Amino acid sequence: MATANCCIVSAFLTNVNRREDRSIQKYVDFGKQLLALDKIPKIVFLERAVYFAHFGEPATERVFVYRDMRYTCIDRDPNLTVVFFEQSDNYLCAYRESATNFSVETSYPAKDTLDYMFVQCHKTEWVAMAIACRGSAATSKYAWVDFGLRHMYRSDAAFEAAIYGLGEWMAAYSGAAIMAPSCWSPDYVYYQDIYRNIHWIFAGSAFIGRTEAMLEFARRMREKCVSILTVEKRLMWEVNVWYMVFLECRHLFQFYHADHNESILSLPV
Repeated sequence: MATANCCIVSAFLTNVNRREDRSIQKYVDFGKQLLALDKIPKIVFLERAVYFAHFGEPATERVFVYRDMRYTCIDRDPNLTVVFFEQSDNYLCAYRESATNFSVETSYPAKDTLDYMFVQCHKTEWVAMAIACRGSAATSKYAWVDFGLRHMYRSDAAFEAAIYGLGEWMAAYSGAAIMAPSCWSPDYVYYQDIYRNIHWIFAGSAFIGRTEAMLEFARRMREKCVSILTVEKRLMWEVNVWYMVFLECRHLFQFYHADHNESILSLPV
């Protein structure tokens, strides 16, 4: 598998919401299965306490700079870098007091909290940080993969095959657009409230692209999130904000149909 110019990015932060169906330990177990796949480079963002409690021993640390901030990381092996990242490091937290109008239509209010939205909307930023950590010359293609993506697969073997298949697909991909799984057709007009009702044009759990497109996506996402927080005084699911970005720059994205199951990484051949 030729994956030297590819990298998977993921992250996990605790205590941003409450879920009765999935404990922190369950997320950790899912994440361990992702980190154990050693044939493709990965950069994972974790709280320092979570890392040392569940994932590893002390090791040599190094520092990289992203947007004038210094971040500490550990190169566990040639295919795994762990970056220490606390909830307070999320740039969106600086706008918490602006979100006086936060209100989303949800059956799971304990899950869909403002802190949860901050984490979801930071996915593109973590990819941009990974590019800075790894160095743009080292890698030209990145994939965001949710830390708990394993829960969509019927077995460890099916998950492993999907991730290694993703690596092979990335290695061969030469397009300029960001490839993303889509549950709803991007060709239709949707009339739900974009600020309150979830929109599943993007499935949200994965997206793949080259360095330049990923950095543009992250920049546009930062601008859009800050605008929503300062003007609308709220924030919502990342897939809704991504859809707003898509409507302003359709050329940046290409979709394949998927759902929140094993089709999530069924990339086009």
